Amino acid sequence: MEVKKNATEHVKFKTLPSVKVASCMVKGGYEQMPDVYGAVIAWANENGYEYDGSMFNIYHVSPHETNNPDEFVH
Repeated sequence: MEVKKNATEHVKFKTLPSVKVASCMVKGGYEQMPDVYGAVIAWANENGYEYDGSMFNIYHVSPHETNNPDEFVH
């Protein structure tokens, strides 16, 4: 996918080497996240992967878009 690169004073673009990631998508409230993190960690451990970097979250549907936690997608 090509990204339109509109750099600004506060937004910079750079190319990084490719990496493997463990990823999952969750629908529902944030209270389930400890179980989700545990499942991803267990999967990585069971499949011989090692951690080499920080975790991050992407919020596709958050409280900014809806007040209904059942509709959150993260």
